[in-house]
Amino acid sequence: ALEKEIETVDKAIEKTVKGLNPIEYKSLISVIKVSASKGR
Repeated sequence: ALEKEIETVDKAIEKTVKGLNPIEYKSLISVIKVSASKGR
């Protein structure tokens, strides 16, 4: 179930992120990876 949630979030982020610069994108991804690894 969590994997599907992450997939949905990834798709939403991809849409949002097209407007961001690469630095914002990378910090966003690292925040998500940390949250995901903590099981949130």
